[in-house]
Amino acid sequence: MDKSGRKKQISDLIESASSKKLLELRDTADELDLAIVDLLIKRFQIVEQINSIKSGLGLDVYDPEREREIIEYIREANKELPESYIRNIFHRILDESRRFQNDIEQKKKDSAGL
Repeated sequence: MDKSGRKKQISDLIESASSKKLLELRDTADELDLAIVDLLIKRFQIVEQINSIKSGLGLDVYDPEREREIIEYIREANKELPESYIRNIFHRILDESRRFQNDIEQKKKDSAGL
């Protein structure tokens, strides 16, 4: 085999190994995505219970002090990612949790004819 043929063979092997590793990493990311979805489902089940209690106590859905506490303990727990990433992700989770609770409250009002 000539020099250019060997270079092509080596290049193909590297590309094949890189492609295999890419697929493995994507599979792992997919598994993590599914785990995140499972955790979000569990979190929203808890949020639904929290909403029920807050509603019974006449408390508002939005509790800015509680949200500050959550962001703070998550920020402290984070040891690797840039703070803004974690803060933005959790702000989004909290926003969607509030929206979920508001949707529950609206459904209650709709079913009561209010």
